[in-house]
Amino acid sequence: MSVHIRYRFYKEKDHYLEDETMTRGYTLVEGDEPTPFHVVLKEFYKDMKNRAKVINIWRTKAGEANYKIEEEERLNGLN
Repeated sequence: MSVHIRYRFYKEKDHYLEDETMTRGYTLVEGDEPTPFHVVLKEFYKDMKNRAKVINIWRTKAGEANYKIEEEERLNGLN
């Protein structure tokens, strides 16, 4: 399983600054046991040094990750 986060930096630059609908991605690959979202978010904010805001977060089972991300982007017009 994996947890996926779509996010934006508070101070974006380049083409992310020009298009507010564009987001960046962060993925945590899990083992047999799912990691609680609050633990994943704690790691995310630690990695990002509190410079980013979460737009969306979800969990996928092994093998469906690519489909889920592509579907999410298609529905949000990001693709």
